[in-house]
This record gives sequence, structure tokens and C-alpha cells, in this order.
Amino acid sequence: MSNYKIDDIFLIDFNNEIANTTAHDFLNYLNTSSNLKFLTVGPDFSLGKNKEGNINYLNELQNIFDYKLFVKNPFFHKIYN
Repeated sequence: MSNYKIDDIFLIDFNNEIANTTAHDFLNYLNTSSNLKFLTVGPDFSLGKNKEGNINYLNELQNIFDYKLFVKNPFFHKIYN
């Protein structure tokens, strides 16, 4: 993982409260708890209640929450024994 220069990874238990959180509120949580600067997602990613936080929505919120959105295609890394 150190080769990818990732500072933090958040593991959040998916529960009813998370399932009913709006995309805006979830991004606000990420921003205030981690000083969010970059968000990297796949092309079909969405977050928030009813998947309202799609790529277009996340793109619009970059200026509000002061982060940079990166949309990347999936890649596979083969691990050798």
C-alpha cells in the first residue's frame, strides 16, 4: 500500500444510519473528520441515500467541500506467491 501514497483509509460499518445519510451529509462528515482533499472513485460510484451522490453530484460539490474528485477506471493488481 505504501507504493500508492495513501494517507488514510476509512472503514465504515454499513448500517441503517449510514444507509439513510444523504450524500451531502456524508461528504460533510468526511470533510470535517479527515480534512478531505482528494476523493478517488470508480466511474459507476455513488454514495448517499438512494445513491444520490453520483459522479455529477460529487463533481458539483468539489467547490463546496474543497476537494478534488478523481474518477478512475478499475485496475487489477496480480499478487504473486
